[in-house]
Amino acid sequence: MRHSLLLRIAELKGKLFFRDLSICLLFAGSVLSVQMYPSYLYMMILACSLIGSIFIFPNYKTTALTCCAFIGGFAVFKLLEQPLMVWMLEQDFPLEIAVILGRVLVCSYIVFLFLAASFEHKKPMHYWRIGNFRERIAFPWIWKGFDHPPIWLFITIFSLITSVMFIVTMFAIKPDSTLTIQLVMYSLLFACINAPLEEIVWRGFILSRFVDTMGTVSALIVTSVGFGFYHYALGIPLIGCIGFAIGSIYMAGLTLRSNGLLPVIIFHFVLNFWMFMSGAITH
Repeated sequence: MRHSLLLRIAELKGKLFFRDLSICLLFAGSVLSVQMYPSYLYMMILACSLIGSIFIFPNYKTTALTCCAFIGGFAVFKLLEQPLMVWMLEQDFPLEIAVILGRVLVCSYIVFLFLAASFEHKKPMHYWRIGNFRERIAFPWIWKGFDHPPIWLFITIFSLITSVMFIVTMFAIKPDSTLTIQLVMYSLLFACINAPLEEIVWRGFILSRFVDTMGTVSALIVTSVGFGFYHYALGIPLIGCIGFAIGSIYMAGLTLRSNGLLPVIIFHFVLNFWMFMSGAITH
């Protein structure tokens, strides 16, 4: 009897592992492939295939619709990005302003993800709240680790380390670098726009969908892999995308532990601020 029960448990774990792996490959593959082959015909064929798969594999409905929503958002983003950038540069907008305003187009993902959630009659986001900064996050494994600092302390330490690393790197590569007020203002504006919008997309909508489908740990992994590959279209090489995916594990962890978006928005804000300051965004 006990042996039979253990076999059933092992079989169930195997099925869940296969399900989670297939969802991860499907979502990450969709995110990466539309960026590597940004053909509108390919996107249309892929989206239609995903919708058709719902009738064959109904258990994957949420995953397929989330993939379609990402594809739709990416298609609109690519359709509008270049004309908008060209127009702003022709109007003699500074390159920095053109890049910053271009990030508003991230809203296209939000629209499609909201429509996908509404189609399933599901709550669009589970984490649309400030979040608990006093909740503890384990280091290094989110739920398990040798230290359990409160989230506010974790973010403070991360911000200090990140700031020092970027400043040292900036002046090591370009000893003549200058931190002008204008550059600081541009960096603040970029971070104020990009960080909240991307967090609403990834830790708001997408993480919520996968938590519904596969639970918190698997959802954290799938969302993080997708977020890493999402940066491929921004000119980040694949090895860099893997780095973003690893960093995204802590972003999703902050969201899940705090049960809100503000902690991870601050975390993301610090990264975006220093990336813009260093020239990594505009160059």
